[in-house]
Amino acid sequence: MMTDVEITYRPLELRVRQKLLPLCLADQLFCVMYDALEAAAPETGLAPEEAWCEASAVAARLGGSPRPDIAIRQEQSVLVQRYASLDHPESALCAVFTVLLHMLASASRNMDDNPNRVLCVEVARRIMEHPLYGAICRTVRQSESVEEGRGRFVLSHPRNYLEAPSLSPEMQETEGSIDVEELVEEALETCSASLCESVLSVLSAYNDRHGHRIQPHVTHLREGLNELRRKAAETRRIENNGTYNEHVGQQNVGLLSATSVSGQNKFIDN
Repeated sequence: MMTDVEITYRPLELRVRQKLLPLCLADQLFCVMYDALEAAAPETGLAPEEAWCEASAVAARLGGSPRPDIAIRQEQSVLVQRYASLDHPESALCAVFTVLLHMLASASRNMDDNPNRVLCVEVARRIMEHPLYGAICRTVRQSESVEEGRGRFVLSHPRNYLEAPSLSPEMQETEGSIDVEELVEEALETCSASLCESVLSVLSAYNDRHGHRIQPHVTHLREGLNELRRKAAETRRIENNGTYNEHVGQQNVGLLSATSVSGQNKFIDN
């Protein structure tokens, strides 16, 4: 279930996207989907790494749900609200769910054996009528064919994105080109819980697949995100108390006014 800390989508700043891209490129599925997501970006309002982060965050939430096949319904309704500030919210949702669908399908080479089969059906039926879905899938198939021709296969090591990833032998050693510490600090500086959650989902997946080499940075970001959530909850509590107190105050004013009028009537009557 999506947290209620921050619903409205805030685009990732370019400097954050630049530091996030190498992490995304460490996943072959993202590489296969990059061209399709880039081509769809003018309509979706989401850069490829943004769509990937959004889908990763959804996968992480579904993975923590006892019934992801039901939780996906709320994800859809919340994401439509989340992308309301974009020009084409439904297109943004379609792109994110299409990425999510490919993530779910990557759990096995054969759909009959896929542990996410039911969820795949639930996701697919929510987007299959959208024209963008077919366009993205066609481009993905083309890119996959090119990648396979170069010896890069998505399903050489099937992965269930709803579970904690295991080490994958073909993963590239990319730490040298990634400034993880700076990425974490810049994410926290935005004070955006949703942005931090999206970055955390990608960092956590990368960390799990690379022997927890960047664990201190993941822990720092998670602690920062928890602090943002705590402050937001405290702000809501204060605002709710203020609303309650204002309501009570208005009731008291009304009571005092009624008493005063009553007193005046008694005085006049006397």
